[in-house]
Amino acid sequence: MILRPKSARSRLAVLAVAASLSLSACASQTAYDPGLSPAQNQLRQSNARFNQTIAEGAGAGALIGGLAGLALGGRNRGQAALIGAGAGAALGAGTGYLVARNNLSRSSTETEFRSAIQQAGSEAETYRRSAALSRQVADDADADARRLRGQMQAGQISRDQYRAGLQKYQVDLDSMNKQSQAARETQVNLRQNASVAAGADRAQFTRLSSDVAASEQQTQSAASRLSRLLAAS
Repeated sequence: MILRPKSARSRLAVLAVAASLSLSACASQTAYDPGLSPAQNQLRQSNARFNQTIAEGAGAGALIGGLAGLALGGRNRGQAALIGAGAGAALGAGTGYLVARNNLSRSSTETEFRSAIQQAGSEAETYRRSAALSRQVADDADADARRLRGQMQAGQISRDQYRAGLQKYQVDLDSMNKQSQAARETQVNLRQNASVAAGADRAQFTRLSSDVAASEQQTQSAASRLSRLLAAS
């Protein structure tokens, strides 16, 4: 059965749902910025791919929730559709997050364990690269801060210009913090799998959890350095 919104408010609700899908599809597109360092561009593009999975889940959830609101919302179907779209987006984002994090906790058979270990190994390598990029971005920020501080002390730039020169790193700091949170979620999943696996599989999950933990600590260390630098500016 095709649902046909009868009121302007209902049509507006459907448009809102469609807009949420459109926004989710483009929310994570990150173009190369020549004004940033190679490490900054790589870090942002890598994390944008992760966020895209979340956005896709939110968009699908918004569509399902919005249509359900239209079907069940009684007389005020437009408002129900908007409420349903919002709830669906939140649920969809959570689903997208689980997909992005390769949630492994439901694996049970030997074949599934092997597949989960392979996926987790790929993800652990992604975290390792992200940690290395985070350290490089923090180093770049330190170098920029020293250069800008010298220019400020020489009277070549103002304090506001000094701050503005470092402000571009705020996006990277936010990205590092999100990546650290995602890594902690992954560690929980890996520990859950280790608790139900046996033998070599358990050892693999435990090792991968340790690898992700090490990368998370390095990323958080870089984030702390960057946070102190920005706070001092």
